[in-house]
Amino acid sequence: MKILWLPAAGCGGCTQSLLGAESRAGVLAQLADAGLHLLLHPGLSEACGDESLALLRAARDGSLSFDVLCVEGALLR
Repeated sequence: MKILWLPAAGCGGCTQSLLGAESRAGVLAQLADAGLHLLLHPGLSEACGDESLALLRAARDGSLSFDVLCVEGALLR
């Protein structure tokens, strides 16, 4: 399952909870073992800068498919 994880206003608690899980060093391996793949995450992805923007544009344009959109934090009006 492909996950696109976006940060929103004033939060980071979900990520902190994830990192505080049983095995910090193996969080990404545990997700992969469960069939979960983070396409983009602000703190855990290797992608940054232009590469992150390219992934976001591809998701917006529909050329990057994903199964779950996780929005962490509050949505502002």
